[in-house]
Amino acid sequence: YRDANRWNGDLDDIRLYNRALDGAGIFSLYSNESIIARQSAGVDKGQLEEKSQIEIYGTAEEDSMFGFKIYPNPVEDRLHIQMNSKEEIQVDIVVYDMMGRQYINRSAVPDNGEIVLDLASVRMASGTYLLIVDQGQGRMKQVKFIKK
Repeated sequence: YRDANRWNGDLDDIRLYNRALDGAGIFSLYSNESIIARQSAGVDKGQLEEKSQIEIYGTAEEDSMFGFKIYPNPVEDRLHIQMNSKEEIQVDIVVYDMMGRQYINRSAVPDNGEIVLDLASVRMASGTYLLIVDQGQGRMKQVKFIKK
């Protein structure tokens, strides 16, 4: 039976570890995750052509004000970071590629709750990147995005 081990279906939320996880470790991953990423369709921002965004929010009620959305994802030149809070509090923004090379490291104050990153001037290759948004006082979130 050569074809007996072929997969016929879909996979979701694949994670690879360099160690075996016991039952408690697996339970902890799925019951106590502090950051949840959700892809949603139908961003309606006029000039934007992309139709997806990623929302990042904490599970604790006091953490929900620090959540944010990024769009479009995948992104070509301008990545929008829409903060949950409209407060004009300075945040630090860092972008790394998957090899750990830093492309962006700057502070910004949201304008009406939004920060726009100009990726065209950074000369980033197509691929997956890690965006870290840090508001200080231990409030830091990260999300991956795709650069076209």
